Amino acid sequence: MKFTKICSLLLIGTTYQKILTEFYIEPYGGIVFGGEKYTCVSAKNTYGIEDLSSCFNRCKLKTIKARPLVGMKLGGWIRHKNSFGLWLDCQYHHLNYCHGLCTGVNYFDLSSNDPCNCAYGSATTYLNSRGFAVTLALPFAYRWRFHEKEYAPFGCWQTYLALGPGLFLTKQCTSLTVCPHVADDDNFTVVVSDTTIINNTRNKVLRKSACLLCDGGFSYLFSRHCAIDFSLQYRFTKYTTRFNQCACLTTQKKCHLGSANIGFVINF
Repeated sequence: MKFTKICSLLLIGTTYQKILTEFYIEPYGGIVFGGEKYTCVSAKNTYGIEDLSSCFNRCKLKTIKARPLVGMKLGGWIRHKNSFGLWLDCQYHHLNYCHGLCTGVNYFDLSSNDPCNCAYGSATTYLNSRGFAVTLALPFAYRWRFHEKEYAPFGCWQTYLALGPGLFLTKQCTSLTVCPHVADDDNFTVVVSDTTIINNTRNKVLRKSACLLCDGGFSYLFSRHCAIDFSLQYRFTKYTTRFNQCACLTTQKKCHLGSANIGFVINF
């Protein structure tokens, strides 16, 4: 099985290199920044009470903590004349989120046949999510070339813009801390007298989702085979994570991530 995978990778790499007239590899690093918008945070059997469902409304875009990023590009340019290219982009970084917010909360009694049997209130909550993210993308690019030289017939200065689909994988552990509050309606009341943590576990859940990647930057070719690349990236994705613990916590979120990167390009 391992031998088959190795042969497949070698075949893909050989074919990839034949298609591209300029083949290169680029390790890079940078800083990732941005924000996450939790469109819905819900839990079943909330506070260990069977058939008590809750929904915490957290629709504000909140910043995430800036973290280092490492990545690798593998690809090249298809033709010298029109400067179209593509590459495989793989990157890794931590994805941590921790914010407090005055949150609207709705409670539902799932054992009741009455859909109006619910309670409304507000509570101060602290949402804490810790883990990491990996992005695999295949963007298609176009470049502009300047200042041709003997060792750089296609320009020692090159700017480019790329856009393409990707796969966003994240593995995070999320917990929700709920402060004391009261929620009620005509015939249904929920009293939370102590601070409670929903999904108080260290187990991380892996989630995969589609994402969109936009990449733009410029590179300087200081020798025939070496260049420095400066780029800005933007990624967008939305996904749902379910934590199958006693609380059955579910989060739905949108991620807007940007990064500033610097890489070292090796041309072949």
